[in-house]
Amino acid sequence: MNINNALTSTADSETDRAVDAWKRISEKPTSVTMKQDDGTAVAAQTVRIEWDSTSSEAAGPGGQSSIRRGTMFGVRNHPTVTDTNVQRGNRFALNSYQYRVIDVLTTLGEVQARFEAMG
Repeated sequence: MNINNALTSTADSETDRAVDAWKRISEKPTSVTMKQDDGTAVAAQTVRIEWDSTSSEAAGPGGQSSIRRGTMFGVRNHPTVTDTNVQRGNRFALNSYQYRVIDVLTTLGEVQARFEAMG
């Protein structure tokens, strides 16, 4: 991500912010296919994935295991790109791991979804 572009953005409208969000997504795009709680697949979407730089652990019957978390960035109200369809509880696979969306935040022109590895 070019931090200078982000800091000097003059986006005023939601559409302008959506265009800026799409530029950031296009710098590091990832295609994901979500599955809803009922198992219905949502068509593949292009998003940006950023991984947390911190780690945490969870105790389970088999001992301690690390938890991998990240943030997915998508768009909303872009003039030419379909809104990112992500909901809390959605699941997706990436790099041989299964992830679950734990929180979704909608902002002007953008959707951010926190997710964590399943199991």
